[in-house]
Amino acid sequence: MTDPNQSNGPSPTGLLVINKAYRRTSTGVCTVVKARLRAGGAPKRVKVGHGGTLDPLATGVLVILVGKATKLCDEVMAGEKGYLAQVDLGVTSPTDDLESEAIPALGA
Repeated sequence: MTDPNQSNGPSPTGLLVINKAYRRTSTGVCTVVKARLRAGGAPKRVKVGHGGTLDPLATGVLVILVGKATKLCDEVMAGEKGYLAQVDLGVTSPTDDLESEAIPALGA
């Protein structure tokens, strides 16, 4: 009898660098990666994780670790990181972010 958790080949292992889209969660990206790996023949229990959460409103590099590479998360994330932000001082919003409609700031 075939074990449903096994595939015909070895379990995938590696690191993916993904440009996370706006409004996509880091966990959501992992879910998509896992589904695609499984569709390609990976075992049902293939491990997929991310090396640090990006806010859903943020875009940019998201490191995805697969299989045995998930054990390297601390080493991968120990490096220096940089962030770039864009701020519009001429508007405000009830939530102070892009989740609500922008309103022109007083005096702008």
